[in-house]
Amino acid sequence: MKIKRIIAISAIVTASILVLLAASAGTFYYILIQKPSVKFLLANSGFREPVNYTKKEIVMDVKGEKVPVVVYRHKTAKSDKYFMLQHGLTPQGHRHPRIDRFAASICDSTGMNVLIPFVKGSIQGGSLVKTYDNMADIYTVLAREFPGKYRAFGACIGANILLVALNRVPDDIYPEKIFMLGPFFDGKTLFEFYNRMAKPEDLDIMVKMAITLNMDIFSEKEKDLIRKAIAASKPGTTDRSEMKKILGDRLFSDIAVVKLHHRDFENINPGTMFGKNRARCKFFILHSKTDNVIPYFEGKNLAEFMKKSGISTRFLGTEYVEHAQNQASVTGFLKEMKYLIRFFDELFEGDVAI
Repeated sequence: MKIKRIIAISAIVTASILVLLAASAGTFYYILIQKPSVKFLLANSGFREPVNYTKKEIVMDVKGEKVPVVVYRHKTAKSDKYFMLQHGLTPQGHRHPRIDRFAASICDSTGMNVLIPFVKGSIQGGSLVKTYDNMADIYTVLAREFPGKYRAFGACIGANILLVALNRVPDDIYPEKIFMLGPFFDGKTLFEFYNRMAKPEDLDIMVKMAITLNMDIFSEKEKDLIRKAIAASKPGTTDRSEMKKILGDRLFSDIAVVKLHHRDFENINPGTMFGKNRARCKFFILHSKTDNVIPYFEGKNLAEFMKKSGISTRFLGTEYVEHAQNQASVTGFLKEMKYLIRFFDELFEGDVAI
């Protein structure tokens, strides 16, 4: 069996080299590209274009509030599986190009349906408790409007918010699988880590801007400037010089050096994320080793806690993607291909409709 496993891994790596270096489009390439995991990885990282999907934005009523939802469906496959994606703390929200690419890649490669609702969060300021309730209400309405079997995805801080919010939904609609990209283990220790950083520039300024909206140290006029700066930011590492132009030198400097505190975030911990027995759910965690927002050890510590607690958990540390980028280097892709294929094979197991 060990020999067969070595042969199988060697074949995958060889075929990957052929794909990425365009040296051949022969038999190995054809066989490999049929795997949903490989199709997803190549599409999500920009090596191929996802094409077999449709995309439509609808408006859904959630307790009297109009909530936009982007719906992705495969052009030919029929599936009763729905992957709900939480967009996280980003001004682009449910239209963020990274999460759009992610959704299109899942739909195209597996045939699953994908839903991205717009969820108001602390990017606008306010209590996270309202965000939890809003997200739980949205998810509950989605499960009613689109009946089927659910999977869920959250990235960064949004992944942790998702877990807390889902504790508010009925057991019978709780996702069967949850995929998290770059989550943290404990909010209090995360903020202690932020506040110990020697250089302000070591932490993406977007994190500080989003959190300071909920702190009392700035006036409403200053918070309006912070919201304006957040709205002007673009995907990827935040351009600090652009933020300084909008905020002004004094406010930018104050935000850069401020000690961060946020009671709601600091209260996120395993006790609040796993308050109920979710034995039937399988959890998958992918964390970049070069994450510049949530340090790698946070995701690893979370996975270790979950495993020790008997929660079904699959963890993979990666250099394949960074926190805010979809593009992967050819070298990094080849180096981790076999591990990534195995991870997404397990994530998609039983869900492929094409």
